[in-house]
Amino acid sequence: MHLLTKDANQPPKGFAYWRDLILGMIGAVCILGCLGHTIDWIKTHNSTDRNRAAGFLLGYVLLAGLLPKRLKYVLLSLLVIIAWGILGAISRASLLPFLIVIPCALLAYVLLRWRPDLLK
Repeated sequence: MHLLTKDANQPPKGFAYWRDLILGMIGAVCILGCLGHTIDWIKTHNSTDRNRAAGFLLGYVLLAGLLPKRLKYVLLSLLVIIAWGILGAISRASLLPFLIVIPCALLAYVLLRWRPDLLK
């Protein structure tokens, strides 16, 4: 079987699937941009880093407000923050990123307990 052939049992992916996927990636970029520029601003106290971080945060909030599946978007964003924080803790050999990871993990847990259908 060729790797590029389509499985007969797999339903075709529609517009909503690709929209959610692309907007989720844009949201992850907004989160990473906001966190990265915030860290740079803490180190250098440069106003352009602060403004860029605020712009990425504003972009994330606007996307969350415009999307039809807001809660799924927020859950996936929390999972991105958790993964990025764990990778940061491992790469730096520091426990400092867990100050962000633990509250995000608790929020993701509460969100999944409240709406378990978000992972479908």
